[in-house]
Amino acid sequence: MIAPPGRIHASCGTVEASAQSNQFIHRLIPDGGAKPGPLLDRPRKIACDYIRERTQPGNITSTALASVEDFDLDSAALRSLDYRVLLQELRASGHIFVFPAYRYTPTAKSGDQEGLQPVRYLLARTDNLALLHDIFEELVQASVNTILAWQTGSTKDAAEELHRILEAPGPNQKTAASEIVFSPAGTRAAFVQNDTHGLAPPDWLIQEFFSSLRSSLGAKGAAVLLPGDRFIPVNDAQILPCFRVCATYLQKAAEALAKQDAQFAVKAAALHKEEQSYARKPYSGPVLDYDIRRATAVLAAVEGRNQTSGAGLELPARFMLALRSRAAELQKREWQEYCARFVADFLSGLQKESDDWSKQLRFFSMQSRQSIHPAIWPLLRHHPALVSERWETETGTCFVFCSRRPEDLGRLLESVSLDPNCETWRLQALASIIADSEHFDLLMESPNLRRRHAELVRRATKGTIPTPVRWLFYLPSFLHRTPRNMSRTRTAARQAALADRNRRRQSRRSPLEIETVRRRPTDPGVEKQLLHLLEDTYFTKKQIPTIGDLHRNFPELQAGEFARLLRRHGFQLLPADDSGRITRGSVVLFADDASLPVYSGRIRDLIRRVREPDQIERAKRLDAHLARSSRRRNGAPV
Repeated sequence: MIAPPGRIHASCGTVEASAQSNQFIHRLIPDGGAKPGPLLDRPRKIACDYIRERTQPGNITSTALASVEDFDLDSAALRSLDYRVLLQELRASGHIFVFPAYRYTPTAKSGDQEGLQPVRYLLARTDNLALLHDIFEELVQASVNTILAWQTGSTKDAAEELHRILEAPGPNQKTAASEIVFSPAGTRAAFVQNDTHGLAPPDWLIQEFFSSLRSSLGAKGAAVLLPGDRFIPVNDAQILPCFRVCATYLQKAAEALAKQDAQFAVKAAALHKEEQSYARKPYSGPVLDYDIRRATAVLAAVEGRNQTSGAGLELPARFMLALRSRAAELQKREWQEYCARFVADFLSGLQKESDDWSKQLRFFSMQSRQSIHPAIWPLLRHHPALVSERWETETGTCFVFCSRRPEDLGRLLESVSLDPNCETWRLQALASIIADSEHFDLLMESPNLRRRHAELVRRATKGTIPTPVRWLFYLPSFLHRTPRNMSRTRTAARQAALADRNRRRQSRRSPLEIETVRRRPTDPGVEKQLLHLLEDTYFTKKQIPTIGDLHRNFPELQAGEFARLLRRHGFQLLPADDSGRITRGSVVLFADDASLPVYSGRIRDLIRRVREPDQIERAKRLDAHLARSSRRRNGAPV
C-alpha cells in the first residue's frame, strides 16, 4: 500500500519512497520495463502524443491532464474513429494507462452542487517511470481536497441525511447507508460502471487509490474510519450535529436491544441512572461521556452479531467512538462561544437605548444569581465594558450591572432621575456608580446631566443627611461637594452595616432552603434534560408542547422563571396569538441552530398528522415558523 504524504520518516523517507515507487511501477508494468513497439498508425500516434504532452506533475490541478470523460482531441485524423476504441487499443498495447481520481464541479445553472464524480485519467508511458507514481500520489491528494470541498460546498445537511439513513426501514438501511459510506466495493463500482470499452482502472490500482485516500483523509481527521476499509467523510461543521443525531438514535434504539440482551440491559439501566443523577447536579453542564459510554456498550453487544436489532446500531456507535475526541473539543469550543455570546447579549441589552431604565441597570439578588452559570458569572463581574458592584439592601445582598460607556451612564442618569417611582436603594446604587465612575467629570460638563445628578443624589439621600444640607443641591455646582461627600460617607457606613447583617442572615439559612436554591435547575446542565423532554413530547407522544405542558415537569419553578430558563438555553418560544406575547400557551421549539434541520422533517410529519382540535392551531403557527426559518437559512426573503 502506498503511504499517504506526511507518514514517511525523514531519516529514511527517500529509501521508502523509492521502494514504494519501484513496487508501484512493477505492478503497473509487470514486464520489467520493456517498451512497447512504435506506433506507425497516424491516428493512434496523434492520440498518444496528445496524452503524453499532458502527462506531467501539476496538470491535475490545472485540469490539463487528459481523461476518458473529457477526451476531446480536435484532429481530422480522428473524426471518423471511435476514440474509446482507439484508447482501449493504446492501453492494451502498453502505451497509456488509466488512473482513478475524484473531482467535484459546482453547476453553473443554479449554484447547487453536484455529487462527487469518479474520473478516469489517461497517462502515457514515459522514460521516467517514477513520474507515474508521483502523478498517482497527486491524484490521491487532489481527490482528498475534492472530498473536503464537496463536504463544505454540498447543500445537503449531513446530520439530516444521517438521520434519514438511520431511520430507514431495516432492509433499506444498508442501501441508504451506502450514500455516505465509502467502501472498496462502492469505489470499484464507481469506476467500472458503464465501462463498455475496457477503460476502467485495474482493480489493484483502484484498491491502492482507495486505501491511500482513506488513510490520507483519516490522517487529516476528515473521515470516520470504519472496519473493512470503509470510511465516512466528515468536516468540523458536521461533527457535533451528526454526533447528536447518532446519540439520540442510539438512546432510543438501545431500548429494543435491552429487551433481547439481559447483560446489556443491566449496563444500560446503570448508565441511565448515573446520567440522570448527573443531570440533576447544579451546573452539571453538557458532556459527551454518557453518550460515548452508551455507544461503547452498544457496540460490544452487537459487534459481530447477525441480528436485526444490531444492524442499525453498529454504524452510529462506531461513528460516535471515532469522533469522540474531536466532538469533545468542538463541544468545549461551542461552550466557550455560548459563554461569549451570553456576555455579549447581556452587554448589548445594557447598551441598547430604551424607555425602560431597568433594562439598562440590572440587579441580581443572591438567589437570582443562581440563574447564571458560575463559569459565566466572573466574565460579567470583570468585563471591562461593564460596571459591576455589590450592593447591600434590607432584604439581602445583590449585584448591580450597567454599561461603563459615558453615553450610556448619561442616558441612564437621565432616565432614572425622571422616574418618580424608583426605589431609594436603587437611586443610591446608581448615585454610587456615577460618583465612582472615571467619566464623572465628563458627565458633569453637561448642564442637563449636572442637574439630573443633583436631583438623583437629593432623592437618594432623603432620610440619610439633613434636609438643609440636601438643599445645597439647588445652589451652584461648586456647593454640591459638601452634600455629595456626606452622602458617600454615610452610604459607605450603611453598606458596611447591611453587609454584616446580610452575612449573618445568610449563615442562618436552613439547610432545606439552601438545598432548594442549590438544586434549582436554572443552569446549562439542564439543557440536555429539556432537550430529551422536547424530543419525547414531539416524537414519542406525538404532541406539540407549550410552555405550560413542559412546566409541569419543573414544579419548583415559577411560570415566568421557567420561560426565562427556556429562553436562556436557546429554545424558541412561539406566541400563541397575534399579540406576540409569550404566555403559557406559547409553543416550545428546538433551538434555531445546526440541529434544527435535523428535527424539521420529523416535525413536519407530525404537523401533517395532527387531528386534535387543541393541536391544530399550534401546528399552523409552528409550520409557518419553520417555513420562515427555512427561507432565512437559504437566504430567501422572509
